[in-house]
Amino acid sequence: MDKTIAGYDRNKTKNVALIKWLDKMVEMCAPKDVHWCDGSDEEWSMLCQRMIDQGSMIALNQEKRPNSYLVRSDPRDVARVESRTFICSYGKDDAGPTNNWEEPRKMRARLKKLFRGCMEGQYSLHYPFLYGSLGVRRSPNLGCRLRTLPYAVLNMRIMTRMGQQVLGSIG
Repeated sequence: MDKTIAGYDRNKTKNVALIKWLDKMVEMCAPKDVHWCDGSDEEWSMLCQRMIDQGSMIALNQEKRPNSYLVRSDPRDVARVESRTFICSYGKDDAGPTNNWEEPRKMRARLKKLFRGCMEGQYSLHYPFLYGSLGVRRSPNLGCRLRTLPYAVLNMRIMTRMGQQVLGSIG
């Protein structure tokens, strides 16, 4: 990748497949900045403050409720819409009788068009995560995601292990 993006440090991991994938995603999504999430308390405070500054989070009375915040969901924001949820497998029968199916290469081409420039002007938050215990070989619940929403990262920090220690497991 020849485009320089602030914060994008390819040396955070030695996993060649992960670096190659991240390079593709950064190039395709075109964020203005990249932040590798480390799961630290400092990062938590920084992301909370960013949301407060943006008006998407309200700090509650810190004397009565330390480290407590109010975040309201947007009614237009849904986790999943049936008509837009697809199982992409090479065999249509593998999707099951009640699911929408699409051939993986065809869906990948469609998604590449939708994702082109989708993070333009925004911060990309890269977070390696692990549901479960460190040190378990080939955990199916180990991965790396890119997001623009601090709220998603804050929730993943609550639910998973994340940060450099997880990158070490991936690498």
